[in-house]
Amino acid sequence: MNFRVCDTDLVFLIEGILHAFNKQTVNSSDDVILNGFGTVVTSLGMRVKPHFHQIFDALNQGLQSQNNNKVSKQSADLISRIAAVMKQCEMDQVLCDLCILFFNNLEQEYPEVLDSFLEALNSIIDVIGVTNTTLPMNDLVASLSRLLDERSYKVQEVCINLLGRIAYDDNTCVSRKNWMKICFKILEKFLEPKKVIRTAAVKRFGMILKFTAVSSVTILPILIHNAAAMDRRVCVSSIVAIAIVAEVFSPSLVLIELINKYSVVPDRDAQISLLFI
Repeated sequence: MNFRVCDTDLVFLIEGILHAFNKQTVNSSDDVILNGFGTVVTSLGMRVKPHFHQIFDALNQGLQSQNNNKVSKQSADLISRIAAVMKQCEMDQVLCDLCILFFNNLEQEYPEVLDSFLEALNSIIDVIGVTNTTLPMNDLVASLSRLLDERSYKVQEVCINLLGRIAYDDNTCVSRKNWMKICFKILEKFLEPKKVIRTAAVKRFGMILKFTAVSSVTILPILIHNAAAMDRRVCVSSIVAIAIVAEVFSPSLVLIELINKYSVVPDRDAQISLLFI
């Protein structure tokens, strides 16, 4: 959908959506305002470029709000929706500055605001790429790894997706040892009650294996050892991970390792578990 409006009407349109955004009440419908604002900006595309300073001033003020979590959350949610248009309008420096702002606020104590900040950071990185940001990637990965322990499912999902994206774009920013630790933290998410978390964990686990320095020789023996464990949850998640390793690297590699493990395991129950893999 494209808006065909003259320049004068465009000014009124931008001022109108900004007024609606700034004058929200506690009872305002989040989705109506955000979707409407996002649709207008996306539909205008490059035509909104001369007016982005007004939009950004309003959003920046909202992000800096210390007393209203809803305003901060909605400002971040709106940036998630319009990040692609900002890139189209060649606002790369502004996007990089926003990345720094969101990164510096990852200690946010309110999960509902934190997940919006992470989602906005994820959206920006999606459009400008990991290597084009000025973020300290090693510190970012450490923060994301820590946030995987958050209760909020949304926070967990976005952290997993961001770690996968970093592994794809700039895997050298973190040592192989740390990527190994991240792999096993994501492995713990394979059995989360929420399907969206399990799906993200399985997908990104494979991506991290494929694009980082984590080698099958290092991780496979550990997974096979865990698969023979008596703990059902550990066993199931390890078997899923072994299947991913086989897909990413080589089924024959996994088969050889399983045979070697079977021949040295003295416990009969553990041998039977290995056979079921």
